[in-house]
Amino acid sequence: MTNNSDSPPQSIALAIAPKITSSLSIVGSIIILNKVLRSPKRRRHPMHRIMVGLSVADILSGISFFGSTWPIPRGTVSRFAEEGTQQLIYGAVGTERSCDMAGFFCQMQVASPLLNATLATYYLLTVRYSWRTERIQKIEWIFFAVPFGFALFTSIFVVAANLIGHVEWTCWILPAELSVEGAKLTSIQQNFRTIQWLFLFAPVWVCIVYVSIIFVLLYIDMRNSERTMLKYSIPYQPGVVAATGGRNADEEDGEQGDEADDEGAPSGTTMDASTNPNQQSSPASCHFKNKKSRRWHHEESRERREASKSRKVAIQGMLYVIAFYIAWLFPTVTRITDLLKVNIFAIQFLDTTLLPLQGALNCMVYLRPRYNVYREAHPNHGMITSMWAITKNVDA
Repeated sequence: MTNNSDSPPQSIALAIAPKITSSLSIVGSIIILNKVLRSPKRRRHPMHRIMVGLSVADILSGISFFGSTWPIPRGTVSRFAEEGTQQLIYGAVGTERSCDMAGFFCQMQVASPLLNATLATYYLLTVRYSWRTERIQKIEWIFFAVPFGFALFTSIFVVAANLIGHVEWTCWILPAELSVEGAKLTSIQQNFRTIQWLFLFAPVWVCIVYVSIIFVLLYIDMRNSERTMLKYSIPYQPGVVAATGGRNADEEDGEQGDEADDEGAPSGTTMDASTNPNQQSSPASCHFKNKKSRRWHHEESRERREASKSRKVAIQGMLYVIAFYIAWLFPTVTRITDLLKVNIFAIQFLDTTLLPLQGALNCMVYLRPRYNVYREAHPNHGMITSMWAITKNVDA
């Protein structure tokens, strides 16, 4: 086996860190899969199916990230090796074949940012353009065909074109022939840097710009919803009981419920507060005022509920965007430093640590509405107890 005691400390750190965060990501993705696949209601909803796709992509890339340096051919010298030494990459015990396999799954990670863009699109259509579930379902196949089609095509291509080699902590697009003195590169291998950009970096940057635009639009809609809520936030007056629905975690994900009957009065609505109880009115006049009052309060209550729901859905969508930022910020910074030919170990360490964390971050955002609902219903339960309860309860 490789003598790990000869490995530089930077190589050890880059090998171990992604194993920890990718483990969290795989567990988080499995939790989401369990919550969705075991719930018939969630399986019918586009947002939850997008989360299934995103979780599958995170698990596939998480497997590669967990392997980190293991698939790298045994005896590979670390780029952090001290001058004049042959310090090896920590934990490298693989072969060229294992590196190709790891590189295939590593390239599959491109599906994750594309699915994040898909998820952001879903929230944009739901919040800003008020698309109903039935309309989204008509184009839902595109949400999966593009991310997984592109990821599968590019992953097969890089293996078939013999483009896989190793970087310091994993296997990816970097021809192994580059480290072999006198080896000749094929025409495709000579353009490996262009392929790196076309197959991963460019799609990621496009997705970052795209989800950033959607983030701004969702924020604007959230502020508009807050103003609408403020508009209808009237002081409590005796005789008026505003109709409010119980908090629903699935609605915060963007699920649409049944429309209220415009003509029916909401539960708890009574006479208009402006009506003077001492004032004598004819039965017909009283009936007219009561009906008009009920309808006005019903419209007010519905507007307030819709504004509140839109705000919650917008916040949920924005949190998924922030999770995407956290995972892909430092890989983006690393590419910029590479272009500038500047190597900063701290940035690379954060890159290898946070990139595999996407599934765990998505899980936290996914469980957030359910956690909040559970804590409201069980205020005496602690955080760990609450998290365990909503994790094991499929219907929560």
